[in-house]
Amino acid sequence: MCTLGQCMRKTKKASRLVKVQNRQNLMIPEPRSLNLFTRKPPRSVPPPPSGLHVEAGLPSPLGAPSTWEFEG
Repeated sequence: MCTLGQCMRKTKKASRLVKVQNRQNLMIPEPRSLNLFTRKPPRSVPPPPSGLHVEAGLPSPLGAPSTWEFEG
């Protein structure tokens, strides 16, 4: 056990330390992970519907015909 004055000093020191640590945590950014998929794993994307053909390339300018072709 400690006297009231000793306990008050200890708690003041402890609370001061906690404040400093919190402030330092705000200043130091969280280290970035080198693996890009650790936070958000890749989603499973279903294949395109059959009969739909998409040509790979740059997007067409406005007014130009689209590159989507329907086979059928």
